[in-house]
Amino acid sequence: MRSLIRASAILAFTLFLSLSYSQTHQFRFAWLSDIHVGASTGTADLGLSVRDINAMHDIAFVILSGDITEMGSDAQLELAKEILDSLKKPYYIVPGNHDTKWSESGCTKFSELWGSDKFVFEYGGIRFIGLHEGPIMKMGDGHFPPEDLRWVDSVLTHHPRRDQPLFFVTHYPLDPGIDNWYQLIERAKRYNTKAVLAGHGHRNRVMNFEGIPGVMGRSNLRAGQATGGYTIANVGLDTVYFSERIPGVETRPAWHSISLERRDYFADTTTYSRPDFTVNNDYPSVKVLWKVNTEYTIASTPALWKDYLVVGNSSGVISCFSLKDGSKRWGFSTGSTVYSSPDAADGRVVLGSSDKNIYCLDIATGKVAWKVEAGAPVVAAARIEDGTVYIGGSDGVFRAIDLKTGRVKWESRTVSGFVEAKPLPYQGKIIFGA
Repeated sequence: MRSLIRASAILAFTLFLSLSYSQTHQFRFAWLSDIHVGASTGTADLGLSVRDINAMHDIAFVILSGDITEMGSDAQLELAKEILDSLKKPYYIVPGNHDTKWSESGCTKFSELWGSDKFVFEYGGIRFIGLHEGPIMKMGDGHFPPEDLRWVDSVLTHHPRRDQPLFFVTHYPLDPGIDNWYQLIERAKRYNTKAVLAGHGHRNRVMNFEGIPGVMGRSNLRAGQATGGYTIANVGLDTVYFSERIPGVETRPAWHSISLERRDYFADTTTYSRPDFTVNNDYPSVKVLWKVNTEYTIASTPALWKDYLVVGNSSGVISCFSLKDGSKRWGFSTGSTVYSSPDAADGRVVLGSSDKNIYCLDIATGKVAWKVEAGAPVVAAARIEDGTVYIGGSDGVFRAIDLKTGRVKWESRTVSGFVEAKPLPYQGKIIFGA
């Protein structure tokens, strides 16, 4: 009898799990994108939307899909956090290109404020996975960093059921605006992905990412209108409806809907365009001598001295390789991301870290020769000329440092913004951008 009761309980529990992932619960959530705090009416428009959301008691949560600020400065990020923290509902946030490509903190301030630059949570039987595509510093195309794709893999590996509905939230649409867009699409197709929600384009738009439904949401900016706006998503048992909300005025009729029915992406026989590297066949003399996978984003230019090649990455590790065969000579860990391009001379290599230090390492051993503490992260490229290191910082200070001793020869505190560029010594002057 006990075995029968236990078997019935297991059957009931199994049926409950099956139903919970094949059917969703009805709920509403607010979706804000391209807020641009610090630009024109961005701050005021965000405040209006937050107050409007707080006045609606049936909103389950809020999603923000990037470009939270205009310039990605620490001050703008802190202001956005202050406003968003007044929301009475949970909110989930990822950065956009405006938050990462001009980052004075080496893209560390966003995670410091919000705990992460990615999110994953479940509500009403649906799992939401959010991540960004940079670009990390130095402008360029959007890009899914290898460390973030590993995170997605870990999330999907622990996904309870392959048939549980998934929503991905990104800033860029999953198209060639991201140089490796297809890598996330390939992952999304293996699961019951219902839609990808994206921003970046500042307008409502129906999209399709190799068969995966895509929705672009409007910017929160008013853009010449009396007020800004955002998106309300009404999730039903079998359909999601997207409506435009004008704060304090109206929720307009749904402009788009997505079915929650199961899709078989593997039944799609369409041929989609992917990157083609056959141009390499036109240059048979150009060959890869060696390559090393550091497993993390490299967004700086390596330095070379004799046979020593030095470069940093987003994990905060500075690595030295043999120019001849790529074998690793040494590694040194800083306390934060390294996007500063190093320079090398006289057996030493110098570069900055987002841990607020400028490091000089012995290029043969990786040992610290000296370090200079800055008042903020250092993402600027270093330049060595005639025994002097020239390098800017995010603290508004440009420094000239003696390469041999680490003594600061002089400082200029007249820089009004953070420095990322490599200085140019010319006729007794130092020229650099900020």
